[in-house]
Amino acid sequence: GLTITLSGSLNAVIECTIILDETVNDEVPCKYPDAPNDPPCGDRVTVASQPLQTTIIAIEGKQYTLEIVGFADCDVPGTPTKIFYTREKAASKACLYARLVELRTGL
Repeated sequence: GLTITLSGSLNAVIECTIILDETVNDEVPCKYPDAPNDPPCGDRVTVASQPLQTTIIAIEGKQYTLEIVGFADCDVPGTPTKIFYTREKAASKACLYARLVELRTGL
């Protein structure tokens, strides 16, 4: 899993699940047709939408939880997705985006 530590005045630790599916490199056809398969076959990384446990984060009297939005290109971010494909024998990178969602009561 991934541990996210918020420091400073927030002081929270959040854990979420990230799964790497290391595929068979010479499989025909490749397991994930959307992956960069030139061959060898690309691998798949997925992230859960929610942390393993709900952590309440208090900021200026309001309460928030962290929502994992997903992976996107770091240089030209588009719409984040829960799936990130990697290339074999090459460096692959993506940024993981999250947001704080205010907890509303009494609605």
